[in-house]
Amino acid sequence: MSYQEYEFDERLEHASTLPSEWYTDAHMLEAEKEKVFGRTWQLVGRADAVAQPGQYFTANIGDEPVIVARGTDGNLRAFSNICRHRAGPVASGAGRRNSFQCGYHGWTYALDGSLIATREFDGVECWSKEENCLPLFRVETWGALVFVNLDTECAPLGETLEDLPQLTGQREGWNSMQFAARKEWYLDCNWKVYVDNYLEGYHIPIVHPSLNREL
Repeated sequence: MSYQEYEFDERLEHASTLPSEWYTDAHMLEAEKEKVFGRTWQLVGRADAVAQPGQYFTANIGDEPVIVARGTDGNLRAFSNICRHRAGPVASGAGRRNSFQCGYHGWTYALDGSLIATREFDGVECWSKEENCLPLFRVETWGALVFVNLDTECAPLGETLEDLPQLTGQREGWNSMQFAARKEWYLDCNWKVYVDNYLEGYHIPIVHPSLNREL
């Protein structure tokens, strides 16, 4: 599949939009899931939700369901929330558990993603529990925030953050903020449409007059 080429010009007076097909072509979306969401650090939750052994929460990065859990060894891990047997989810929501169990056939996984129990599998040959662990992903924290990258060969989170930690390091209370509430909205649009909207301030005087007065 070939796409219309797009060359970025940093000169504002020469600015242009992305080719329209990049917003509508299903093949382009699949490529973005692989090359954008599959290879970049994504914010998935808060560190205080997984501060103690056994605490976990679930999230999605693109089409990949993810579990973030604190193991009994104190290590924070992120791994796939897809059972290696018949692809059922092994966890939902958030909480604290000693293990994760698929609701389809009961395969059970430890807090580090390793497979520890399989019902009625005695005698099955040419397979092993060790080779059927939940795939691990990269996980790092920045202050109170947890980030996951599906690409295990990715650069450290610090390279993405660049000088952001230094710029915010003097802000009082940054790492002590407490979770207050969660709200979710579903927008029936290509993800880039939403990004285009919040990256530009051209609409603010018309759509957000009170914010415009503050600015």
